[in-house]
Amino acid sequence: MNIHRSISTADKIVADIQQGLRSGRLKPGQRLPEPDLMRRYGVSRGPTREAIQRLHAEGVLSLSRNRGAAIREFSREEMIDVLQVIEAMAGLAARLVASRIHMPGCRTSFQASLGELLAQEEGSSFKAAIQARDDFFSTLMRLSGSLELNRVFPMMQLRIIRLQVPDSDVEQTRFADYRTIGRAVLAGDANAAEQATRQHLRTAVDVLKRVPL
Repeated sequence: MNIHRSISTADKIVADIQQGLRSGRLKPGQRLPEPDLMRRYGVSRGPTREAIQRLHAEGVLSLSRNRGAAIREFSREEMIDVLQVIEAMAGLAARLVASRIHMPGCRTSFQASLGELLAQEEGSSFKAAIQARDDFFSTLMRLSGSLELNRVFPMMQLRIIRLQVPDSDVEQTRFADYRTIGRAVLAGDANAAEQATRQHLRTAVDVLKRVPL
């Protein structure tokens, strides 16, 4: 019983910290002292340390002897490296979804997610657009049918959560990319879907190279 309770509690701590990153409640470099986490979640040291170690292993937290746990800060070079990995993963996911687009429910689910994303083009909320983008790529992973992509991608996505650069020109290019990806996937053109998705992520790398961090 105690083992199951500890694992369940650690899961909840991990999920809350991940959500804090997505929502902006937690910032890169922010310290997460173990006693503070224990008080916040009303738990003992065991599940708290388990959650910290898991998030450290996933690259979300950094650990140091003097500062303890903190939200990991990524350099420009590290984020470029992560984006290049995401490029390969997202490209593969798009290829797989295009090849599975005629399977029951696949087309409907993809169209719904794409529609929600494209609806943000004229929206005024940058935060909502970012959420729709993240949901779109999560849908790609889910519809790909790959267990490994679905296991690894959320961890990679969290690492670049702070790469959210509002730029009207960049946003126009991004939405044009989304439409291109959507057309290729819905046409069942696996090669075009992969190339369009990879090009979209290469553009993100180009943006990252020139924007201030």
